[in-house]
Amino acid sequence: MSSFRNTVWGLRAPYRKDANWLMNSSTANALDKMKNATTGEYLWRDGHMAGAPPSFLGYPVEFDENMPDN
Repeated sequence: MSSFRNTVWGLRAPYRKDANWLMNSSTANALDKMKNATTGEYLWRDGHMAGAPPSFLGYPVEFDENMPDN
């Protein structure tokens, strides 16, 4: 999980505020099962409002099936 956090914090602040994750469904399936080791909470969040995208680590997720796994 630290590599995901490194990815987030590796972005410069002006870009981080509007960042999105881009992944295919297979990658989303793997991330959907990840939990915070301390709290046991899932890191993946389904969209809470109609039409809202799911989020991972607080950033929206967009899907592109042409993205490679990983």
